[in-house]
Amino acid sequence: MKTDRDTLCALLYRLADLVELAKRLPPEDRPALERMIAQVRHAVCEARRLETRKRTRLTTSRSIMRRILDKGAHSKPELRSRDDASA
Repeated sequence: MKTDRDTLCALLYRLADLVELAKRLPPEDRPALERMIAQVRHAVCEARRLETRKRTRLTTSRSIMRRILDKGAHSKPELRSRDDASA
């Protein structure tokens, strides 16, 4: 299964290929190619946005998990001392 990073890389290569093709085309073929380039650029931007969103979610999830683990680590000694006092 392709990752977002693989998709982004493939789109960038496709965009580079289209730009090279545009340099060799006659002027009458350029409008169609410019539309294709615009579509690929849009897809690249969308893939980049999705990758950024995924990284942000992962970072947020990690920070939440750290806070939960830290909270749990700090509360355990308190629980133990209460259990020791009651025993």
